[in-house]
Amino acid sequence: MVFFYCCNRAPANAQNPDTYHGKFLRINSDGSVPEGNPFTSGSDQKLRVWAYGLRNPYTFSIHPESGRIMLNEVGQVTWEEINDATVGGQNFGWPDEEGMPQAPGTSAPVLVYSHGSGDGRGCAITGGTFFSPSTTNYPPEYHGKYFYQDYCNGWINYMDPDQEAPEARAFATGLGPFNLGLTTGPDGNLYYLSREDKALYKIVYMPPVPAATITAPEEGSSYFAGEEITFSGAATDAKDGDLPPEAFEWSVTFHHENSIEEILSLSGVKEGSFVVPDEGVTSTEAWYRIVLTVTDSDGLQHRDTVNIVPRTATLHLNTEPEGLQMVLDGETIHTPVSVLNVQGMKRVLNVISPQIVGQTTYQFDHWIHGGEPSQAFRIPDRDTTLVAVFSAVVGVEGADHYQTVAMPNPVTQGVQNVEVTLPSEYAPGVTISIVDMLSRELARSSHTFNSDQKSIMVSVEHLANGMYHMILQSGKRRSTVRLLVSR
Repeated sequence: MVFFYCCNRAPANAQNPDTYHGKFLRINSDGSVPEGNPFTSGSDQKLRVWAYGLRNPYTFSIHPESGRIMLNEVGQVTWEEINDATVGGQNFGWPDEEGMPQAPGTSAPVLVYSHGSGDGRGCAITGGTFFSPSTTNYPPEYHGKYFYQDYCNGWINYMDPDQEAPEARAFATGLGPFNLGLTTGPDGNLYYLSREDKALYKIVYMPPVPAATITAPEEGSSYFAGEEITFSGAATDAKDGDLPPEAFEWSVTFHHENSIEEILSLSGVKEGSFVVPDEGVTSTEAWYRIVLTVTDSDGLQHRDTVNIVPRTATLHLNTEPEGLQMVLDGETIHTPVSVLNVQGMKRVLNVISPQIVGQTTYQFDHWIHGGEPSQAFRIPDRDTTLVAVFSAVVGVEGADHYQTVAMPNPVTQGVQNVEVTLPSEYAPGVTISIVDMLSRELARSSHTFNSDQKSIMVSVEHLANGMYHMILQSGKRRSTVRLLVSR
């Protein structure tokens, strides 16, 4: 069976059943008249007429199961029409009427819309389709509906053809002008042609993605070093409801300087934890990112992210007298200095002793807060001041005054001893200590010599590469020689 529309060459012909113009026709595939046509007598043209009184049913759609027929009738001045032509023999009123008919014996449209700009109005209805595919992922509210489009205003609406007075409902807007040929594809998607873009478009329904939420910690939370951070989350999905643990994936990354380091990857659980290291990166510009990704049964994903930042405290370091040096985590610093730290982070602070400033030698005496010269501690939860107290060595001149020299300096490969030249004022005895830059004594030796002896030999074969102090003490006389080992 073949249905088709014949053009409306002259408007008056639409009411003349003996012409094909302005008619919707039904014929067999060989052109003959099929059984069941509404007109059983009259001209050959009339026998093939299924419906008449039409201006321009530019497209039509036949329901794939029920056989229901909708004609998409392009109007002239004011109205666009959708006409139900399922029953043969109907007169749809053109050219006497457009839109809702007034005259007896004419059939009313199922739905009309007016000409004009904006969504729901237009200039020409150029496509329509029954949406009843055998399979689709479109939501149930679209199944069994009739979709139609306008040529000028770039929208697609739909209606329920089974309602007594169907209402237009918006489906898609902003599609651009000059669209044609709306149809339902075998894959359960809507398709339409764009004359403007010279393209065939498919409208794919994307179900709502699941909603992932990190319930703890909150965005902007802070941490201290050594703290255990517990995280948890929840997720819901329009189709699946509350998602199970199997849908959860967690990632925790550590961000510092220009580096990103993944420290935890976890799946199949709704909660977990990690411990913030209390050693290593000490920068306060570092932070952690917790990412939760959930996946629903359709493979759709959603992600939630929380960043947590360090809690900080300032460490104020100074000496008495002011301006001497300290060593923080192996790095020499000049006081006074203020260092911003992550609370709870382990730090190691050492004094350098002795220190020579001008002609004065300073020896470490004590920390104001107490403790050993080398201090290993955690940064507290508040700003803190640490002061190292030094004392000048009474009666001791600087090393330059006594012309104390150690040779060779630096110590290179194969050197086992250095020769220390001593001034005569050090006779008859001297004690030599070798200390590292953290003031740890590594060796001590005592030597006796007379005023004619110019130098003594000191073993350095046990020293690793680095900078050392050789401290010479003879009574109240004391001097220091810096010694570099570079093998």
